[in-house]
Amino acid sequence: MPKRRTDEAQTLTRQVAEEIRVMMTRRRVTGAALAKALDVSATWVSYRLNGQVAFDLNDLERIAKVLDCRVIDLLPSALGTATREKPQVTERPRDTRPNGRPEARNVRRPQRITTALPAPVMTLIGGA
Repeated sequence: MPKRRTDEAQTLTRQVAEEIRVMMTRRRVTGAALAKALDVSATWVSYRLNGQVAFDLNDLERIAKVLDCRVIDLLPSALGTATREKPQVTERPRDTRPNGRPEARNVRRPQRITTALPAPVMTLIGGA
């Protein structure tokens, strides 16, 4: 029976880690940036995000502040469905350029030479 509790705790640890990784992705925060903001090592963050070490409530509170969300948003949905709100997703700016390319209307293009070159020049470049 105690072994089952350990398995459940590990499952919960991994679920919380997954929720934090999802929130980090939504907020575009890397593990290194999170470590720097929390003033901990990247290894500390990595062990917890991989589910090897459990988060405590103080860790969750600090991470929630860095990710600008509530602690309940970092918990698996089965635990917080009653009061959970959808997190705000930051949208990327839309590309308003035509066909995704730089604006080409005001680009000055080189003009073609329409006049014939003198005969001595034509013989130098291999023309008739």
